[in-house]
Amino acid sequence: MAIDQKSLGSKSSACAATALDASTLLAQLNTEYQRFLPGLTPLLNKQDPDARWVGSADLDACISDLLATAEQQNPEAGPRYWHAYAWSTLSWQPAVLSLLAVHRLHSELPLAGLEQQQRSEGVYGYRIRSLIPPAPPQGSLIKRQAGLLQAYLEPIFARLESKAFKRRLGEGLLADRILGCLLQWQQGQDLNITELASQWLSALNLDNASRLMSIPLLQDREVLALDRKTCCQYFRCQSAEPCPTCPRIPRQRRINQLRQEWNTDV
Repeated sequence: MAIDQKSLGSKSSACAATALDASTLLAQLNTEYQRFLPGLTPLLNKQDPDARWVGSADLDACISDLLATAEQQNPEAGPRYWHAYAWSTLSWQPAVLSLLAVHRLHSELPLAGLEQQQRSEGVYGYRIRSLIPPAPPQGSLIKRQAGLLQAYLEPIFARLESKAFKRRLGEGLLADRILGCLLQWQQGQDLNITELASQWLSALNLDNASRLMSIPLLQDREVLALDRKTCCQYFRCQSAEPCPTCPRIPRQRRINQLRQEWNTDV
């Protein structure tokens, strides 16, 4: 992650203190990002001569590149998959950063200045100007951050919609991303995941786009799982198997498969 030092400049001691706080929060955000996604650290440290930063002015070129890459790698999958791939590639990081800012730093994350790093293998890595410290009540913070996330993603939606991408598909994939990230935190965290999931989906106007379900396990245990309503379209790729939580699989069969997998891990 990179910090735009110009935006952290100040004309008074009060502004300097705010800038310092913002700088500290950005450093903490980077730490939480790498902790949440440890597998990305080697990739982020890898030199890529083709890497470039993508801001709002670069969206058209980036989307064209992603669609071309998806078509080249999976020509048989067709536009529905190519569009879903481009959307997921550009939307996952802002969603994750929003969740980390709210639930790890208890702070708002302004996404207007967010730039994502497009590399030969995909889109990961980011830089942003500042964070706004510190926290209002949790519910209010979620609602405000959801609005910032929507505002950031809307231009991506609009450009893909012009290419016949279905907004409902994008909204469902975004809802799945939000809930999937929350589920990663359910182990060892004092969080009401079900309540947080409801708050986020409501704030994003995605109340019916995805949901959680409880899976009963051995030893009187229960685990929350993603009960998806939207297919990521990956099944359209040659030799691809449906995801374990794919909504194209009958719901009871998904539950049975997840129960068997998790009981084996006990």
